[in-house]
Amino acid sequence: AYEEAEKTIKKALDILRYDCSYPLLFSAYSSYMQMKVGMGDSLGAIAYVDTLSQMEEWNPEFYSDYDRALLSQYKVFKHIVLEDYDSSMFYLDKAREITDKMHNPDIKMRTLFQEASVSNHFKKPLKDPAAIESFYEELASDEVQNRQYMSQMASALLRYYEITGDYAKASKYSRFLINDVSKLAEDRMKGRLFELEKK
Repeated sequence: AYEEAEKTIKKALDILRYDCSYPLLFSAYSSYMQMKVGMGDSLGAIAYVDTLSQMEEWNPEFYSDYDRALLSQYKVFKHIVLEDYDSSMFYLDKAREITDKMHNPDIKMRTLFQEASVSNHFKKPLKDPAAIESFYEELASDEVQNRQYMSQMASALLRYYEITGDYAKASKYSRFLINDVSKLAEDRMKGRLFELEKK
């Protein structure tokens, strides 16, 4: 599936480069970057983050606040991969600043996810645990839950409440993480059984 997706996005990029449609180019490069992350190719993803950064330097007038917020979040990801805490925090603060001005729920969700990612990766305390917890509860109430985001939030909240000594809350997030791992293992097993049955 990734090979087909890559061919399609590459074709779109070729067309968009020719047309110089910067908003669409941003979306296409973002899709490519996300695909590389999904494939586990962090360095490949970083190359596209760098391309988006160069595009912003060359044509800042084509970037909306939404694009700038996303790009700041992508740079947080880049610096997590590069094990650079200070740069991760620099771009996280930039993303927060843009997010606070925008009042856009999608961007807020993505920025909170990056905050939890930084906290989890570098084992640092959360800057705004109440916002992370509120976001977790919002995700938990969704009919179709985003388990990846919930897991990231729960990990950060578990660590935060263990550090602060609120073990009742820490236990809540610990239970979610244990159940999430069990569910993932169950889903993998079902997938394997399905593949065996097809053979």
